[in-house]
Amino acid sequence: MWKKTLRVATALVLGILVLIPIAPSFAQTSTIVVNSTSDIEDFGGAQQIGNLPGPDGLVTLREAITAANTEEDVPKDKKED
Repeated sequence: MWKKTLRVATALVLGILVLIPIAPSFAQTSTIVVNSTSDIEDFGGAQQIGNLPGPDGLVTLREAITAANTEEDVPKDKKED
C-alpha cells in the first residue's frame, strides 16, 4: 500500500512540474494605452492591436475597444486554413 501511494504521489508531482512551464504560454495578454479623450476611430488595416495608433499618433477609447474585439486569438502563422 505504501509503495503504491508513493508512486501515485511521485507521478502527480512530476505531472505538475511538467505542466507548470507550459501553463503561462496559454494565456496571452496585451495592454492598450488610451492617450486621447477624442471619440474618433482613424486607424486602418485589420483594426487590430498591431495597427494602433492611427495616423494621428493617438489611441482613443473607441479604437482600443475595436482593436481588442477584433484581435485574433490564434496567431496567423499557427492558424489552419
